[in-house]
Amino acid sequence: MRRIPGVLCCMLVAACAGGDVLDASPAGIFVKEPFIGSGDPDAIAAEHCRQHGKEAVQDGILHYAEGYFTPIYAYSCR
Repeated sequence: MRRIPGVLCCMLVAACAGGDVLDASPAGIFVKEPFIGSGDPDAIAAEHCRQHGKEAVQDGILHYAEGYFTPIYAYSCR
């Protein structure tokens, strides 16, 4: 019973690790940086584009100054 808070905390951190794919198509992908933990948006985009036989090229980043709480990365698959 004492382990439940610790296990829940570990599950929360694991769930927040990595990046969230907001939208994806064969032409590109938008990846949101994780709030907690470290994720690699470049690796997520590279894997997505690789599945379509293309290479990921970063088009830009939407930042906090533009009204976003965590950065969102835009990639084209070329």
